[in-house]
Amino acid sequence: MADAGQVPQMFVSRTKFRSTHPLDGIDIALGHSGISAETPITVSEMMKGTVGKIPNGVALSYKLGDRWSSITYQQYYDLCISAAKSFIKLGLKPSHAVVIIGFNACEWHISCLGAIFAGGIACGTYATNSSEACKYIAGDCRATVAVVEDEIQLNKFLEIRSELPELQAIVQYRGKPRQQYRDVYTWEQFMGLGKHVETSVVERVVQAQTPNQCASLVYTSGTTGNPKGTMLSHDNLTWTAKALASTSHDVKFGVEHFVSYLPLSHIAAQVC
Repeated sequence: MADAGQVPQMFVSRTKFRSTHPLDGIDIALGHSGISAETPITVSEMMKGTVGKIPNGVALSYKLGDRWSSITYQQYYDLCISAAKSFIKLGLKPSHAVVIIGFNACEWHISCLGAIFAGGIACGTYATNSSEACKYIAGDCRATVAVVEDEIQLNKFLEIRSELPELQAIVQYRGKPRQQYRDVYTWEQFMGLGKHVETSVVERVVQAQTPNQCASLVYTSGTTGNPKGTMLSHDNLTWTAKALASTSHDVKFGVEHFVSYLPLSHIAAQVC
């Protein structure tokens, strides 16, 4: 185990505890005991670890109309890999983002992890944001793809897409657009885009990731000016999830469930 202030050599070059560039690695200070002394891991490593332990456990439950459905952790992981392939097919590159706007849904989670597995950055944004706020955030995070809930959110991006030269595609995960637009996909169409991308391509991407690299961007509401983006490393996300589980002594792994009610653009909702 590394001493406090040291990190394993597999991490990308780091010289500081914070950075303003998404490709930078940052220092991770480890403790001498307890959860703070555990070896940092990436989001994909944590996900694969959970799948290995409880592949048939319920990962997500969701309600469409009057019917509840669920997917297992193995199904969840496979869907995230498929989404990652499609993001790669659409040209997502390191340090570029997938911006996600909409209310809580399985597709939101799959898009988030799929973006990370593809080597990009997941960037959730408030469903109440105006088109101008969406334009600022999508431009600031260099979004390659926008994943939107419905036609209301789609229209926000159609209004501004000509001002976002790096935006390559828009994916609508609820319903279908009323008319055809260039590079606008339904969820089903999107998930099929990467069917010819080899799984090994995604595996190489996640194997190259390190815990001290940026995985997610969370923006403020912009109360006092433009929204401010905060970069969160893989370790920030996975350590917080482990810390939450370790302090919730009555929660049984693979048995208890969390109700997702906070907007997923909030980091607390993402970690839970």
